[in-house]
This record gives sequence, C-alpha cells and structure tokens, in this order.
Amino acid sequence: MKILGKKEIENMRKIVNPFIETSKKCLKDLGNCISMFFIQTKDGIMVVPFQFTNQEEKVLMLNIIKEMLERLDSDFYIFVGEAWYVKTKKTEEISVPPSQSKKRKECLQIIYQQRDKTSYGVIIPFERKGKTIKFGRKVEFSNLTEKSFFGKLLLFGD
Repeated sequence: MKILGKKEIENMRKIVNPFIETSKKCLKDLGNCISMFFIQTKDGIMVVPFQFTNQEEKVLMLNIIKEMLERLDSDFYIFVGEAWYVKTKKTEEISVPPSQSKKRKECLQIIYQQRDKTSYGVIIPFERKGKTIKFGRKVEFSNLTEKSFFGKLLLFGD
C-alpha cells in the first residue's frame, strides 16, 4: 500500500464527492440510502445493491462481490451506504459490533478502493429528528486497512 499525497487524495475526493451529495439527497428525500457497490467494468459502471438481514448474509454478499471484482477485472469500486458507528476514545475498544451497541450512531459511509489497494473513505454522521436529517461533519480517511472502520468492505486484497 502506498502513502497518498495531497494530489492523489484530491483526485479521489473529486470521484467520491458526487456520491456523497447523491447519498445525502436520497437520505433527506427518501429517509434512507440503500447500500450499493458501483463496480468499474470494461463497459462502464455496474451497480450492485448490497442488502442482507444478518451477519452471515453480509459475509456471503461480500464474498460474491469480491468474486465479481475478480471476474470483471475491475480496477476500482465505490461503496455507498448507511452504517453504524460508535464514538470512542483512542485507547477504548468496543466489545460488540457497532450495530449492536447501545451507543451506536448512524452515518453515511462511502469507500473508494483501487485494485492496487489505494483507498479513500468518508463517513458523514447524521441524526434523524422526525422527518428531518441533520448531517454532521464529514470525516475522511485514506490508506485504509482491514483493521479500520471500513475493514470488511476493503475487497481488493489477498
């Protein structure tokens, strides 16, 4: 994995920003943002919904999408969806997945990963207040690893 410079991060922002704006609009207008992968193919972009009802299905779906990336010889993909997160201190570990925590909060999650494992991710916390959505500050991550918040969604790898 290479360390990204300012120019590379800015280029990734340009790719990801339209997905952020569209996701926020869906959430505001429809009340949800269906999780999906946008996979680069030789013919353009393939959109793959990412839905599951339990952890076992989630793992199965990720394995299917990982296989698709290989078979399609994709150079990159973008993931967009709602997620849970738990805010902790740097030294504090969480004992349950965020989706099961009493302290969980909602966010939009956008990940861009290239075949060379170069990656960039964004989370945008949000709160639902009745039918209104209030967005928090965007948090950016680059050089993501399997141990990061985005770990299970990093599909190019060994």
